[in-house]
Amino acid sequence: MIAKDSAGAVSRKLAVEGVSVSYQAVHKWLNGGGITDEMLEALARAYRVSPAWLKYGEGRKREPLQEVFEALPDDNRQQVLDFIRYQVTMSTPLAAREQTARYLAMIDKIRTDMDGKKKGRK
Repeated sequence: MIAKDSAGAVSRKLAVEGVSVSYQAVHKWLNGGGITDEMLEALARAYRVSPAWLKYGEGRKREPLQEVFEALPDDNRQQVLDFIRYQVTMSTPLAAREQTARYLAMIDKIRTDMDGKKKGRK
């Protein structure tokens, strides 16, 4: 988790999410320094935890839907991701294309994370 990662590792994980942040800024956060709400949200997304849990250590670590998803067998998760991708693609009006791209990128990130975990178990 975050506490076990070095500032450089956290910075690289945020970069994968498309967020550029310096090693020094991450080091400051990890040692109790201030973090903007925007960066807190990005950090929570990168580590797949809720912002409230990350900031205060209170409430749910993960959202209930995420807990349900992670409890599914790997094959079912793939099917769920495929279904969500299809629904997002087919039901999004042209005006929301930018948001659709973000949703599809999140789906791809989840799939990549799942594939990495599968390879790590083999």
